[in-house]
Amino acid sequence: MQRVFWFSFLVSLVLSLTSASQQLGTYAYSPTFGLGMSVPLGWVKLDKAPHGYPTQNFLFGWRRSIGKDVAVIIVSRLPVSIEGPAGTPIQVNLEFITNTFTDYFNELGASIQVQKVTLGGKEAIAVFARGVGNGIAINPRIGTRLTRVVWCGLPLSSSLILRVQFGAPDELFDHILPDFIVALQTFHFGPPNPPAQPLASQISEEKLKALVVEKAKVQETAPPVLPSPTVTVSKEQTLLAPEQWTALEAIAREKGISVGALLRQIVDEFLKRYHESVKERPKE
Repeated sequence: MQRVFWFSFLVSLVLSLTSASQQLGTYAYSPTFGLGMSVPLGWVKLDKAPHGYPTQNFLFGWRRSIGKDVAVIIVSRLPVSIEGPAGTPIQVNLEFITNTFTDYFNELGASIQVQKVTLGGKEAIAVFARGVGNGIAINPRIGTRLTRVVWCGLPLSSSLILRVQFGAPDELFDHILPDFIVALQTFHFGPPNPPAQPLASQISEEKLKALVVEKAKVQETAPPVLPSPTVTVSKEQTLLAPEQWTALEAIAREKGISVGALLRQIVDEFLKRYHESVKERPKE
């Protein structure tokens, strides 16, 4: 009888510890793709993608408030619906993901750095970008604030990319990044695996409070100096009318690719049809 009591006690203890992180919202899991992730205490779970992030591809995410500022961690899927030259299937590998991510940020005038990382035991790519946006996403069309982000990606299938993103205001990025690094280490594939206990935050609350106070003082004494929202214009953009470029951007967003990748697809398709028409021409 005593053994049964202790066994029941241990089971209830394990269940209470396992569910603690889920109750606090620091663990999330996607049954569709069989992947999960935890974040440290202090992060609040999101029900939908924040402004600047595609809503239709959102899997789960969190936000962290620092005064009036916000940082986010977002996990999403990125469908790939393009073909290679002459209609051949595209190879969704780390090289393709790197080119897709860097093309996107280059078109927005951001500075970038690329490095290899491990995500859920698999090799992945991480692109660090710094540019103008809304404080959590880089895009001069949605804000004029200097922003830094990290996009980590790996192929989920032949037509799907997994993207784990972290975004924060430039001046807060380095102070909040340790929490994102801890979260990345918990990312996993397979059945749900929440931590027994919630993760401790790696952020120094004292430093963050000091930054918030210092920022408030600066704003009181002088207007903020904002970076120029000017985006570097590509050579392709100079060849097209503004309405043509806008239409291409809309199609690229729908396909989940960069405008550069879309243009290459269009050119490949044109060349394919051209060569086919030449072959069909009667010889004189």
